[in-house]
Amino acid sequence: MTAEGDEATSLTPIQKTKILFEISNSLQDLQIIGEVCDADAVTIIAPLLSDANSQLRKYASLILSELAISLKGQIAIMSDDILPRVIQMIKDPMPNVVSAACQCLLKISSLYCGSHALLSRNVHLLLEEVICSQKLDLVIKARAVETILSMYSICPGAEKVDSLVTPLYKELSATKDQKYKNSILQLLDVWEEELPSIALSERTTNHIAALKAVKMIGDEKGEPDIEARTAAASYLLSDLVSHPEIVLELVDGGGVEQITDLISLEPDNGYRLQRYAYQVLSVVANSHFGRKKLIRFRVMSMALDTIGRNVTASDVLYVYHAARFLEVAVQYQDTRQRLLSQLNGVSKVCEFVIKHYRVNHLLCLPALGILRFVVLLEAGLREELREKGEVLDTLRTFALSSACRGQLRDRAWSALQLLLSSHPHHHHHDDDTPPAVACDPAAPSEPARDPAAAAAAATAASSAPTPSSRG
Repeated sequence: MTAEGDEATSLTPIQKTKILFEISNSLQDLQIIGEVCDADAVTIIAPLLSDANSQLRKYASLILSELAISLKGQIAIMSDDILPRVIQMIKDPMPNVVSAACQCLLKISSLYCGSHALLSRNVHLLLEEVICSQKLDLVIKARAVETILSMYSICPGAEKVDSLVTPLYKELSATKDQKYKNSILQLLDVWEEELPSIALSERTTNHIAALKAVKMIGDEKGEPDIEARTAAASYLLSDLVSHPEIVLELVDGGGVEQITDLISLEPDNGYRLQRYAYQVLSVVANSHFGRKKLIRFRVMSMALDTIGRNVTASDVLYVYHAARFLEVAVQYQDTRQRLLSQLNGVSKVCEFVIKHYRVNHLLCLPALGILRFVVLLEAGLREELREKGEVLDTLRTFALSSACRGQLRDRAWSALQLLLSSHPHHHHHDDDTPPAVACDPAAPSEPARDPAAAAAAATAASSAPTPSSRG
């Protein structure tokens, strides 16, 4: 054994704990985390997960939680078969170790590969025991709920834990901690459960009041104050992106109705108020509770009317954000079915693409996204879409156009490939490229589907001059 090895083995548990604490505090950015992962830190730390000293087990788990915010760290944790050991730490007799393990699982659930791995190992069932425990404190329970929420937000198709619904309602009634309440409400919403009445915070109440600003004429209220409402919508948009937990408060407090009313107000030259309104509604569309309100108040029909208008230079972004709202809404079954079955949405979107693809390329980006999600998520409709020819012709026309570049080409080509590849009489070329674009060796591959929450956040950050936005 080397001198360094002898020195390491002679360290006391307190000295080891101090070293682990310092390492944990040093992991502040992805570059350092990457360097630590490259140094095989996960393999070095792993034996401490089963150390007899609970402090060492805790700090080893916390270091892994910091490494798990990077894809490289998550791959190392899963490749070295360390994940099962972290999962078992949920049953550790020491609460501080359980808390650290839950923190690590929460960080692992932040990426798709991590959430998928946790779901495949039924971690949500173990976390159910944590939430129902009478012995563990609120911090640990909150992390368990946040981890399940993260897993199901990233993997929305996973089967929900029916046995956990009733305990969640009980926890909701018993706790006074607002952050814990918000996490439970968000999880119940992801599972499309009925929500109880939600108490409005002062923050949300102020947002809704600001959206109703009017000009004062002496002591009398006058017409709507467009400038004040525009500023209020911009600030609300920023706050929703930074604090998604207030979306449900906003919806329950009548915010959707108020935001929808903003769209019908007299616009300024750049339609700023209406643009912000559609961006806020794009964030709202990521919640089941919000989508129920969007359907009730026929917001998608309003957006389809907006994209059907004649576009001028002043309202290009307004029409773009209406289409972007529809692209977010079409990713969910309830709003997608409404768009397809009752609003003739596919035909209107195809007309929109054909109308604008030669001139306004920006407008075609969300419209092609809508068609792509319809083809991707409605497998049972693909044959009908091919027979009608409307979507097929639109995608082929765009894919072969010289206007098709970058993301535009990516979206048109990938949707066309998917639509054609499922045809029983369609024969692939050796490179699996549809005939319509087989001549182009630069044709891109199918892009990964972005989660809707990220899609809405990206939309919100794209053009709003907000004071604090995560982008």
